[in-house]
Amino acid sequence: MSGLTDEMRTQMRAINAGLSHVRARPSSTKYLRHNGKKVVEVERPGVIQGHSMFPYRSSAMAVEPHEIPAERERLRKRGLFTEFDASGRSIIESAKQQSDLAKALGMKTGRDGYGHTDEYGNFQNSGRRRNDEVQEGRNRVRRAIQELEAMPEDVPAGAIADALSEYDIFPNEENTG
Repeated sequence: MSGLTDEMRTQMRAINAGLSHVRARPSSTKYLRHNGKKVVEVERPGVIQGHSMFPYRSSAMAVEPHEIPAERERLRKRGLFTEFDASGRSIIESAKQQSDLAKALGMKTGRDGYGHTDEYGNFQNSGRRRNDEVQEGRNRVRRAIQELEAMPEDVPAGAIADALSEYDIFPNEENTG
C-alpha cells in the first residue's frame, strides 16, 4: 500500500464514490510496523464491506411482462405490495417480503421443511423440521442419561428398562454396539 501515489488514491476514491453498496468502517485493530528506527503501533483504516443483499431483483420470482398488472393486483389482495421491473422480475426489499412472496407464488424457500416418502411409505422430514426432531431425540437421551446416573449402583434391571421406556429409548444391539 505504501507504493500508492496520491493520484492513484484519488482514482480509487472516484471509483468507489459511485458505488453505494460499499462502506468503509472505522477500525479498532492496531498493527505493529517498523518505521526504520523502532516498532510503532499503527491503526489502519477499516476494510470495505458490502451491505445487505436488499434490494435486489429476483429472476426466480419473476412473471411475464404482460402479466405484471394482473399479478400485482393478485398480490395486493393478499397484502403483498411488490413492484416489478420492465422485464417482469420482482424487486425484493426485505427478507420478510422475500419469504411472503415465495409463499404467495407457491415456492419453497429452503426453510419450509422439505421431505420425502421413503420406501415404506413413511414421510421423512428434512430441513428445519428434521433438525428439530433430531434435537428433541438428543434431549430425550440426555434426560435419560441424567436419570440413570442419579440411580444407585444396585438398582434392578427392570427399573432401568422402565426409565428408558419412559423416554422412548429402547436399547438393542444395533444402537448400543
